[in-house]
Amino acid sequence: MRKVLPCAVYLLIASANAAEIPIGFLSWDVTQPGAVGQFDIANESGANSSRDSSFPVLTPVALGNLSLTVQFSDSTVRQFAFSDFTLNPFDGLSYESPLIPLGGLNPQPLSASLTGTFLNTTLNLYDGSQIVILPAFAAQVSSSGRPLADGDIALIVAQTQEVQPPPPGIPEPSTWRLLAIATILAPLLRSSVLKSGWRRKRAHPGAGLSEKHPAQPLNS
Repeated sequence: MRKVLPCAVYLLIASANAAEIPIGFLSWDVTQPGAVGQFDIANESGANSSRDSSFPVLTPVALGNLSLTVQFSDSTVRQFAFSDFTLNPFDGLSYESPLIPLGGLNPQPLSASLTGTFLNTTLNLYDGSQIVILPAFAAQVSSSGRPLADGDIALIVAQTQEVQPPPPGIPEPSTWRLLAIATILAPLLRSSVLKSGWRRKRAHPGAGLSEKHPAQPLNS
């Protein structure tokens, strides 16, 4: 039976941009109250897809290059590399961070920033459509300066990549461009015609005599 997602997940999805495709979420999970907790990276693609607009990706999206930066209440910062995460054996897509001690004088996590890469970027959606996404992603969970509470989450989304349309055919010149070209070429054409007529007159002098004044014969 598929797990029931927190209501906060659906609120985040409802506020997502149209160009954002929900892939999963980062959550703070207190596994033992007052003792330990860990960050979960829930991958809701592939077999985990909701098969609706909530988590619409049917293609299993592999995650790579994971890096988690956690800020604590004592101003310390701890970083987790990809090799620190444990792959969820049940779905082969989700990850869990190492356990973080919470009891006693241990500092409390205030925020966490996750970055990573989608290893496949051409995805099939539940409605039969296909999209191309950008490979990099980032998510941040925080409680505005307070220690994180069990169940605090941040949505992991993919940014859709704009596919450039094929270049259009050569457009017809606009009217004003044609007029501009005609204005520029008109003097050149007029000059060329005048020069052509001058050359013909020099080559055939008689051609310039008017029919109204024919040449008079010489008196014998």
